[in-house]
Amino acid sequence: ELEAIVAAAVANARAAQEGIHHPTYVALDIGPSGKLLKPLGDLDFEDAVECFAKIVRIGAAAGADLVLELPVVYSAQSAMRFSFGAVSLINNLGCVDFLSFGSECGDMDQLKKAAGILSSETFSAYMKTETKKGLSYPSARSNILEKGFPVLSNDIISSPNNILAVEYLRALKVLESDIIPVTHLRKTQFSSACDIREKMLKGENVNSLIPQAAAE
Repeated sequence: ELEAIVAAAVANARAAQEGIHHPTYVALDIGPSGKLLKPLGDLDFEDAVECFAKIVRIGAAAGADLVLELPVVYSAQSAMRFSFGAVSLINNLGCVDFLSFGSECGDMDQLKKAAGILSSETFSAYMKTETKKGLSYPSARSNILEKGFPVLSNDIISSPNNILAVEYLRALKVLESDIIPVTHLRKTQFSSACDIREKMLKGENVNSLIPQAAAE
């Protein structure tokens, strides 16, 4: 099953290359395993190495030109740190022209406006005041936007893909990157990982929302 998934992904990327008249390359991204290494978890170091090595071998055999992995120090962090790590990685490659991502709003102007507000000194000052009250970052952010920035809809930074999109834009600005961001309207057809986790924590049955193999 893993071989088929990786092969299909590379094939789709190759198909997208058709009609492009300058050199392009297909990169395969490796995500986290979802498990913790011993003694914090049950995954042996050797098994982890073999797991990732297997994906690299499959990707190379499928025709990927490059295999990338976002280090766990970023992939297991908040949206802000995750996005900064991901953008830093592709920015340092020196060969990426565009960063494409989905968002619930699909409006780049709105996302850029949100990124600008969240990166402003005024917002940072408000955030320090709110977090000192013991509020979580999301709650503090919501309060600040409602009271201090009513021109920005709270919906923009309350949806998971919008949040990632805004953080990608902030990272691009901090890194002074020449990469051009492109967003696509993401329609909700499937439950997000966050929604599934919340349902599981509540004891709800999520078998209909995940692949059969995962349910088993």
